[in-house]
Amino acid sequence: VKWGPLTLAENSTILKAVSGQFFSCSYLDPQEGAVVTKTFYVGDRTAPTYTLNPLTSDYIWQNVSMDFIEQ
Repeated sequence: VKWGPLTLAENSTILKAVSGQFFSCSYLDPQEGAVVTKTFYVGDRTAPTYTLNPLTSDYIWQNVSMDFIEQ
């Protein structure tokens, strides 16, 4: 899974959501033609880079990605 630019709060929310040994994730599955919920654990994570938005003084994280492996 890979995300576009994220705020510091958004990045924190994602990392906390996958911090346990296992977590549930709901997503639109094109093969099933519906939203499904499955249990995963997280694999490799990127070491994201960040920049400072000079207009708002907010940190913007880029290239956040990680592998979700189904249990």
